[in-house]
Amino acid sequence: MQNVVTFTKPNVEFLLGNPITTPSTRREYLSLLKRFLTEEDYIDVLCGIMDDEIYCELEKQVVDIIDSYYSFPH
Repeated sequence: MQNVVTFTKPNVEFLLGNPITTPSTRREYLSLLKRFLTEEDYIDVLCGIMDDEIYCELEKQVVDIIDSYYSFPH
């Protein structure tokens, strides 16, 4: 069995019907958010990342997005 070659599928998922590569870093995650969020929501995410007071005032959905951001490595 030493001649067996393992092929791995790329980490591709679908978001709103569009194929995406699953992000592996915070930067890739932000790029993905920028593509799919409204400009206002994207700005809320960035401000929530930078400021704890703003984070506490955001809608739960935006807070969940920010919390996901921190699950990725730098």
